[in-house]
Amino acid sequence: MYQLIEPYRHYLESNCRYASETISDCLGTLPQIFQNLEIQQVQQIDPRRVSRALRHSRWEITPDGIQRVEKEPAGYLLALKEFLQYLERSGFAVPEGLSDLVSLPADARPKLGGLTGEEQARLREFLIFNVKNDRQRRDTALLFLLMGTDCSLAEALAL
Repeated sequence: MYQLIEPYRHYLESNCRYASETISDCLGTLPQIFQNLEIQQVQQIDPRRVSRALRHSRWEITPDGIQRVEKEPAGYLLALKEFLQYLERSGFAVPEGLSDLVSLPADARPKLGGLTGEEQARLREFLIFNVKNDRQRRDTALLFLLMGTDCSLAEALAL
């Protein structure tokens, strides 16, 4: 299972374009995810195990016993959802749509990292030589983000 960590980190950096602190949070949560899923191999993941992992995230052990967490653990849910999406997109033998079982709270949207130096240079070069006014520059930069990266429209507008 732990041989998945490096490709998963690369997926979070390149495909999801998350900031470094979000990536480290997702990677730090993986052992808890593996424990809550109770799996030895990726092929063992099924909807029942994902549901159980979601239930485990809603409870915490205290000195007095077990009690319900007051607020949904957004970092855990984000890491679980992204990990399941990574497995689906990477061709592992997991049922399709498992990541749809995990719903994120409204405040759990991760912070994206910026453009890489190479992407900034390509964008700058294109804007200088091919675009004439500010409105076209803004629209072109938005199109570049949508087509040249894996950003969604909302993420591109936020950047």
